[in-house]
Amino acid sequence: MPRRIWDLKSNRVVDFRMLHAEVNSIEVPHQSTRWPTFWAVSHSWTSDMKTVETSVNQYQWPVPLPKGVDIESLRKELLTLGADYVWLDVLCLRQQSDTSTAQTLTHNNVPLDTIKHDEWKIDVPTIGNIYRAAVQTVRYFNGLGRPFSKEGWDDPLHWLRRAWTLQEIRTENRTFNGGVPRGNGRIILNTKSTVAGKVTTLRGAIRHVLKLATDADSPGGCKLYELTREMASRCATHPTDKVAGLFYLLRATQLPTYDEKIDDETAWRQCFHVLPFGKKIEILFDFPYQGQNSNGSRPGSNLREPSNIFFSVKSGQFLMLSFIKQYANSLIGKMGDAGQRMEMRLLLNSRFSKRLGSLEQIRTVTSWS
Repeated sequence: MPRRIWDLKSNRVVDFRMLHAEVNSIEVPHQSTRWPTFWAVSHSWTSDMKTVETSVNQYQWPVPLPKGVDIESLRKELLTLGADYVWLDVLCLRQQSDTSTAQTLTHNNVPLDTIKHDEWKIDVPTIGNIYRAAVQTVRYFNGLGRPFSKEGWDDPLHWLRRAWTLQEIRTENRTFNGGVPRGNGRIILNTKSTVAGKVTTLRGAIRHVLKLATDADSPGGCKLYELTREMASRCATHPTDKVAGLFYLLRATQLPTYDEKIDDETAWRQCFHVLPFGKKIEILFDFPYQGQNSNGSRPGSNLREPSNIFFSVKSGQFLMLSFIKQYANSLIGKMGDAGQRMEMRLLLNSRFSKRLGSLEQIRTVTSWS
């Protein structure tokens, strides 16, 4: 459950535990307490975000908002849609204080930036849980509180392009489209614009990710290959953001704490160990590898760009990670039959051959833009 929630009627951010479940409530697995229903807002940040001080969050941190958007107008729209309690990141997730004062301003003698860092360790990896628990999600495609527009769908900051919004996607019967006149929320899905150089409807642009979101909650989960291809095409502020979002959607039972300062490779190593066994096997045997792609041609070697991890949309290939080989070898050691061990080692030696380059260097032939 979220740490904080925005009570729209009293117009203040409160501790979520202060709320009392009434007739409408949600049940959280492994918890005896029933919690009140709430909504969540999904949006992407814009290039012209400005910060405002507000009593809504008791002036605990400056609240980032797109230029021309104010909290009161946003509150009225959400109330009109039928919300009472709402989780909105800029109000409910501690944001960055002014860099010049973050080290000097304190709360209970603890610097504010230190508080933010400690809260984000826990809160950021579990943001996806908030959207799963929310009874409705309000989605703003063109920025928080802004009217819907068919412009800028290819912009790296657009909702369709952000890594974090992938885990915020819910089925259409649990989603309101914000920034549109009442009753037109479904009509905009037929709006056409350009995505990745192709003209498509908004419905077509999100159809694939809606399926991924549905598959993620199915017993078998979503295919790691398909999910990674989708995440690779999206943009993130920090390289580790893609890894955190990816592993959340794989429904790992545990997730490492979030640290925006580490690189993507470190984040991947930390997350891999909590992957379900079946997903590890999927990585080992189902993914393409260097020297093999869909058309059979060998890729160029100079595909490395900033924010690399392990997949390239350009070449459609993966580079196996060296510790996956170590993991597979540990499985071999547990096999009782000598013939089975030999057969498995021969298979692995062909899989992790010189095609992969240096196994000591865990990088990919692909980039995440």
